[in-house]
Amino acid sequence: MRKLLPTIALSVFSFGAMAQEEKVDLEMVKKIRQEGLQNSKVMDIAFNLTDANGPRLQGSPGFMRAANYSKNKLIEWGLEDAKLEAWGDFGKGWELKKSYIAMTAPYYKPLIAAPKTWSAGTKGKLKSAEILLIDETDTLGLENYFKTVHK
Repeated sequence: MRKLLPTIALSVFSFGAMAQEEKVDLEMVKKIRQEGLQNSKVMDIAFNLTDANGPRLQGSPGFMRAANYSKNKLIEWGLEDAKLEAWGDFGKGWELKKSYIAMTAPYYKPLIAAPKTWSAGTKGKLKSAEILLIDETDTLGLENYFKTVHK
């Protein structure tokens, strides 16, 4: 083994000496950085997909607005024959138009809340509902809570 160790060490060092440096095209790196840092449209695209088109739940009007925006943007960039294609029959759509929740007793207080996706409407004002308090302060606590509730 002692005779083998110097041979292995010599081989490792000789491979390192034979390795060539990769030639980096600094002009191309400069162009890539310029495009990413100065000409990027990522924030504009993200704004249009999210804020401008609203929630994009499958089957919702927001989904179709975002899909058409994407298709039109690809056409604008020069992609030929960009189109929307059906991928199957999903069955139902859902869109939240209005939701308001407030506590009325022991005093009035508006609450920040949203209905569960695909839940049915209340056909007007709902007079009362069960309150669920989730008293978790971090992500790990929420994960553990949901694991116990949704077994």
